[in-house]
Amino acid sequence: SYYIHERNLDLTKCNGPTLLNTPCQALPFQGMAIGDGWIDPVNQMTGYPGLLYNFGLVDDNQLVKIKENCDSTINLINKNEMKEAFDVWDEMLNGDVYPYPSYFFNVSGSDDYDNMLRTHAPTAFGLYPKYLNQPEVRQQIHVGNAVFNSGHECELHLLSDFHVSFADELVTLLEYGKYNIFLYSGQLDIIIGAPLTEAFLKVLPWSGKDEYLNAPKTVWRVDPSDAEVAGYVKTVGKFSYIIVRGAGHIAPYDQPQRMLDMIQKFVSGDPFKP
Repeated sequence: SYYIHERNLDLTKCNGPTLLNTPCQALPFQGMAIGDGWIDPVNQMTGYPGLLYNFGLVDDNQLVKIKENCDSTINLINKNEMKEAFDVWDEMLNGDVYPYPSYFFNVSGSDDYDNMLRTHAPTAFGLYPKYLNQPEVRQQIHVGNAVFNSGHECELHLLSDFHVSFADELVTLLEYGKYNIFLYSGQLDIIIGAPLTEAFLKVLPWSGKDEYLNAPKTVWRVDPSDAEVAGYVKTVGKFSYIIVRGAGHIAPYDQPQRMLDMIQKFVSGDPFKP
């Protein structure tokens, strides 16, 4: 989103074909929605101890270890030792590269950090690659012989980038004031849960910070007649922060109706209904 924003601004100075002989035409960028985003890790790391402890996933003694890991990760980020910061975080929770079970798995018994109510990821998560890798599907979506894979090999080349902050880019987009921007968190997410997002929003240096922090929270229902609450929303101008109730990190899987309603509001600009 930031790249498109900057490119569009550059194109306003364009008076003819570009270097690649393409027309000076801006992309019709209207906004962005970020779900459970790893945006500002150095500040988001501070949310883990409270999240894990208050969900009942660690006890007081284990909380000490969590705090030590978070403090170590933050210190390494501040020293720009990004690969080392990833390694500490990965051993504590993520477990993508660490060759043994993560500390989170050892103390919780769960290998699903996407939703605190699950112990294992749903088997349905494995159906999407199988579908895409069917020869007839690959032909229909014009990818030739390319095979959809897990992305793990790509991840291994990006380990030093995991803890790089994009807070400045988000501030630029917020300050521009013309984009509809949604940040949303699944209420049951662990890996990048709501307390992590809220931790960085409290210190994000943009002109609307104080207004956002003092904004009232709206109870959101998909339909006003619904008995069930869909979530909670805070809105300032064109920026909204949304908690999706009953959803984890993979919110569209957990709450498809609520996510559809949210994205429709993102596109249309319609307000959330209490």
